Amino acid sequence: DIRSLLGAGGHGLIHPDDLAPVSTEIAHLRDPHSPGVRVIGRFRHENGSWRHLELNVSRRTGGACGFTLSARDISERVSMEIELRRIASTDALTGLQNRTAFLALLEERLGHGPAAVLFIDLDGFKAVNDMHGHAAGDRLLRETAQVLRTEVESGRAEFTAAGELLAAQIREQYEVPAWSRFTTATASAT
Repeated sequence: DIRSLLGAGGHGLIHPDDLAPVSTEIAHLRDPHSPGVRVIGRFRHENGSWRHLELNVSRRTGGACGFTLSARDISERVSMEIELRRIASTDALTGLQNRTAFLALLEERLGHGPAAVLFIDLDGFKAVNDMHGHAAGDRLLRETAQVLRTEVESGRAEFTAAGELLAAQIREQYEVPAWSRFTTATASAT
């Protein structure tokens, strides 16, 4: 009910991560020469969920002073943009990052200091394709990627896939047993 919002502070409706940027934009309205602002952020829906809204707040001209607020729910558009970015940065077969996304992440990491990169070549991969068909080769890549994904989920590494070549960006020091688990798991996948 819109009446429940009248006279209430709006800060409680803004997602905590968006409060600072939204407040900064709204603060521009203090300038009497500012015609208005456009604000994008997450706002609490009456059901308690967060919705992405685009707000246009303009200063009223003529008559009583005040502002006119127009809000548009852009949650579906934001969800589609997130999904498109995920698709654009993911290898369709393995679900790992594609080369472009991996290199961008590596570039960012190198900006913070040295990084370790491990290249993983699946020896005999061509033979698997030749002897058992591309479906078997694809299955080997997917199963190898699944083993690698457990390391990604641990937050210790990021991986990319480019055909049979896999690469890992290591975020922390690994001990030998972690990689021996990997080789054991991939050996059993073949």
